[in-house]
Amino acid sequence: MNTELKEKIEVYSRYIHISIPFYADDYIFSSNDYEKYPLVTDDERWEVTIDLKKHILQEWKTEFGSCHIFSKVRDEGKYTLLDKDKKALCQLIGYVPNGVIPPKNGYNDYIEFNIAKDGSVSGWYDSYDFIDFIERGKVELSERMISITGEQHIWDVLNNVFIPLSLNIFHELRGILNSHFAYHSEYVYLSESHKRDEELFPIDIEESISRLKEDSRIQKHITYTKSLWLSYGASSPKQRDFGTLNFLIVYHIEFWTDYYYLPILNRNIPYGVLPTTHEINIILQTLKDTTVEIINTRKNGITEF
Repeated sequence: MNTELKEKIEVYSRYIHISIPFYADDYIFSSNDYEKYPLVTDDERWEVTIDLKKHILQEWKTEFGSCHIFSKVRDEGKYTLLDKDKKALCQLIGYVPNGVIPPKNGYNDYIEFNIAKDGSVSGWYDSYDFIDFIERGKVELSERMISITGEQHIWDVLNNVFIPLSLNIFHELRGILNSHFAYHSEYVYLSESHKRDEELFPIDIEESISRLKEDSRIQKHITYTKSLWLSYGASSPKQRDFGTLNFLIVYHIEFWTDYYYLPILNRNIPYGVLPTTHEINIILQTLKDTTVEIINTRKNGITEF
């Protein structure tokens, strides 16, 4: 047995993320008035995160009502232990870890518990047996497997901070670059990582927030969004004396458990708080100054904030 892993799991585990196949007959909701069942992904899996200490299902909304789940999952589940910051500690793929997820007599095949309207779960343990994770769990995990914060926080930052700021940035950069370049590219993305990589999902920020919320493709990604990215590129200079010049300015906001992070300001901002007008002006001026410097010095490449 890995003693170090055992101690890490037993000391730091605070949440468990559950991903199991969804079969409607296994769920009894107080209300069946659903076009789509709550917390079911497009690939027909039921994905939830439960606080092991407070016994609260994190993604539950009061409008879901109450629910009883009794499901024979067998070896089709994916279970991830998370620390207090919802960072993954260990993942188990396969049979149900009934030392953590009830019932105790589940024989590693069954999951059964009740969810109240407020998201509290009954039938959960006060102490846990993590032996399945310790003996069969995978430690090296992708950060994309769990949500970091509530999706309402993400929508609020997207609507009140990122979209208006992005539209302002596009307006300012167009004014600087239009006379110099023949081609411009403007994109905004959701990312399920804190890094800018291939796992990006494009969104149209000129759509209303209500229209964005109605888009099932965005809804699929929003829960696991960990950063928002704006990119503005330019190439093919109109003015011959510029020679070849291709560049990309990238700006982003990161989501964490209790705050969102603005790298360009190096500031953590609690959810519900907006950047000040002065801070917004600093962001805009920094990007404008950087763009002018790129043009004047004929720099190529990516400048990332």
